Amino acid sequence: MDLYGRHINVILRKKIRNEQRFASLDELKAQIARDELTARELFGLTSQAEPLVFIKPKYGTENLMSDYKSTLNLPETGFPMRGDLAKREPGMLARWTDDDLYGIIRAAKKGKKNLHSA
Repeated sequence: MDLYGRHINVILRKKIRNEQRFASLDELKAQIARDELTARELFGLTSQAEPLVFIKPKYGTENLMSDYKSTLNLPETGFPMRGDLAKREPGMLARWTDDDLYGIIRAAKKGKKNLHSA
């Protein structure tokens, strides 16, 4: 099975039921609950706390961590997309103040129509 470009080995133990359509979401939810009980019986699980998914890592637990970057549809940018604005913002504000950025913008807009005035 190929999932997000990664090969996953799946062992099918037994078919629980044939594919079917449901008239409502409630009917689907009820069938999912019945399917779970059937699967638990097949695996001999008696407790709801026992997991239905069995993970057996090949080389250790480091393989359990996934790289989810391949599952996201992020745009390619020519600049780094970082999440450290709280660290960088004070420096940016200081630079804008030193360069009088607000004054430059106000001077460039002087005499132009103000969108906020009616």
